[in-house]
Amino acid sequence: MSNVKQLQKLPIGIQTFSSVIEDDYLYVDKTQIAFDLINNFKIALTSMFASVAHNNFRKNKMVEYEGFYASLVYVYLQSLDCDIIGEDVTNHGNIDLTIKINSIIYIIEFKMGKGEALKQIKDKKYAEKYLALKQDIYLIGINFDEADKNISKFEW
Repeated sequence: MSNVKQLQKLPIGIQTFSSVIEDDYLYVDKTQIAFDLINNFKIALTSMFASVAHNNFRKNKMVEYEGFYASLVYVYLQSLDCDIIGEDVTNHGNIDLTIKINSIIYIIEFKMGKGEALKQIKDKKYAEKYLALKQDIYLIGINFDEADKNISKFEW
């Protein structure tokens, strides 16, 4: 007699719970995971907003609007569990937002009005901080229009 056990079938393409049970497909109860997620949501949300860089809320008119948009982008990406550094310090100034996804680094600068966001990244050599990692680095400049309160220029 063999001690080989047969694996349960995976419910790929099965749409109903009754079919999963009746046809002996593999079922994993995730109720506790969902319960824990809901209970920890308040802590996670508080932590996410608490980690937004303080400089985004200074009482300087230009920085205040720029910081508002930067904060929205920051919080959105943080909710996706991206590796984000707000106000990333370099020897030439602060990068508004650095995002690391897999082996790619995105350096983002935000500007209000007609400022040159991408030019600032290049002029201040923000990418130098990450060159030793030998990873792809993308430079992204995003400008916001003060009147329209929307993106007016996006370049990379």
